[in-house]
Amino acid sequence: MRVLLAGNFQIRRYGEVRILSDRKLYYGLVRNGHQVLDFSDRDIAAFNAPFRLRDFGRNAANRRFLETCRKFRPELIIVNHCDIITNDSLLKARQLDPNVRIAFRNVDALFLKSNVQRIFDRLECVDHVYVTTAGTPLDQFRTGGASVSFIPNPVDISIETEDNSRKPPAELDVDLLFCGNGRPGCPRLEYVQHLKKNLPQNCRFESYGTIGHPPVWGYEYEQLLARTRMALNLNREECGNLYTSSRVAQLMGNGILTFIHRASDLERLFGKDRAAYFDSEDELLETVLHFQNNDEERQRVASAGRVYSFEHFSSDAISQFIVEKTMQLPMSREYVWDADSLPNATGQNAA
Repeated sequence: MRVLLAGNFQIRRYGEVRILSDRKLYYGLVRNGHQVLDFSDRDIAAFNAPFRLRDFGRNAANRRFLETCRKFRPELIIVNHCDIITNDSLLKARQLDPNVRIAFRNVDALFLKSNVQRIFDRLECVDHVYVTTAGTPLDQFRTGGASVSFIPNPVDISIETEDNSRKPPAELDVDLLFCGNGRPGCPRLEYVQHLKKNLPQNCRFESYGTIGHPPVWGYEYEQLLARTRMALNLNREECGNLYTSSRVAQLMGNGILTFIHRASDLERLFGKDRAAYFDSEDELLETVLHFQNNDEERQRVASAGRVYSFEHFSSDAISQFIVEKTMQLPMSREYVWDADSLPNATGQNAA
């Protein structure tokens, strides 16, 4: 299938990329046998703007997008956020080929009002919307012709290449890691500060992007992950409904024991023995110390999380789910995160 994948491929960062969510989807589509053309909207806007000022290149980027549609003739267009590409351009792409199907993929939290509006704004011109939040919050978007589905954050065999669950402890000099920003009063920073205050000196806890430490990106971030035994998956808000940032895939996919707040509801997605869960600052501290002193158990749980992630949440599986749902094709496999397969709060499959 001919797929046009529009997103932020971060060309102008020249290797110092922040996240690789769009790139993972691209890799998964290619491995599934699709002919994929990527369209990096922010970069094309900048390249076509006077003095490379992106905001002045928006109109040009939309012209280039339609030019790409005319020349490439996609059967499926997947738009990842892509605020620069207008609804008018998507509707014109449909005029070029009335049979083309259009998907919109959104990986931001629904506690951001601006993001909720971003999804509403796309409903009029796409066939299917994919969101990294599940459950009843998606009902608000089922108001028109577009279908709505939950998708998890993908892991990718060419990006999450480490398996720290199998490395000897001597190669893992970072006992606990947190990477993420936050303002004073942010709940997740309170967890970080509590650990900083109470963890013993023999537990090396590194944090980046917060508490006076600059963030790390690209190769430096990858090398940091390669040295890490355990890490915190803390969201700015633990809003439930399976929402989490892509951090969880980066950690679990590399065999790093991942600590997850129970309020996220992610235990329904990953299962009990594939991550470490907590409800409070004291329970988090106690659980970190438990695994710090029981390394074989740490390895076992981290390994189970990595295996399960690649079995069910690979970019190959998630990209094919998007293709099959959007193109209204028969499901080629059971997707454990789909509404009919996902366990409910009692552990039973949905009806």
